[in-house]
Amino acid sequence: MGPATGAFDYGPNSIDNNVFTAVKILDELLVEHLFSYFFPTLTQYRIAKILIKGHSRGAVAAALFAKMTTIHRIALGIKQEVVLFDPVPGPGEDKYKTNIDVREIGKTAYFLPIKSGWSVFQPCHLYNMDRLIISFRDHGAGKQDLFLYEKKFYKGNRLNDLPQGIYRETSEKHPTLNYWILEKIDSQQKIEELLSQVDEALKKLPYTIDVKKLLSASFTGAVMFFSRNINHHPQQIATDLSEFVVKGDYYEQRFSYIYRLLTANYWNLP
Repeated sequence: MGPATGAFDYGPNSIDNNVFTAVKILDELLVEHLFSYFFPTLTQYRIAKILIKGHSRGAVAAALFAKMTTIHRIALGIKQEVVLFDPVPGPGEDKYKTNIDVREIGKTAYFLPIKSGWSVFQPCHLYNMDRLIISFRDHGAGKQDLFLYEKKFYKGNRLNDLPQGIYRETSEKHPTLNYWILEKIDSQQKIEELLSQVDEALKKLPYTIDVKKLLSASFTGAVMFFSRNINHHPQQIATDLSEFVVKGDYYEQRFSYIYRLLTANYWNLP
């Protein structure tokens, strides 16, 4: 999905515009797909599988787009696989962009880096994915990386070839081949150890944001942020403009979400 730039979700590469563009393209392809059945002498074009990959706001758009294609692809017998790298909608977004159930969208892999950008950029809350990969790197991690698990390499959409389950990206990286090693989290004991690591990493992140930086990035976007956020999330705003920061309970929100992900019953861990 197309990348969005800046702190706020608006413009030609906004989440909604990316979804609309992708749906329009897929509709045209589906028409040709149907023609191949009724008019095989005119076209042999058929869709075997839809591969969707997105990063940041593009990952949010990818998840929403994948949900919109579900009925059509199932009716036409088309498989779908989705890989989402740190889906982050941005500050003050509507709930349909911040809480997404991916249960019915096909094979799914969710790459979640703990040290992800500004503290107000909470990750999109995804649920019911097939594969969850926890990384302790920053927002740009994963999307171009090669991973090793049990003597096999995985990258991009091929992360959906991993066995279903939870994975932790270890700190080990091959010095010359530049791949990261994945460890499968396959017991309650490993879940507890991973939660302890997540807790420690999250507590080290900064939990303030310079509002002047937001204003300089986009005055219109900053106004959108405050109009959406100020009445919904308890915040303390310093009155001294030289120290103009917003503070919130971002640590609690993020850890609570990751805790629910790692302890969900559908992982069936011993």
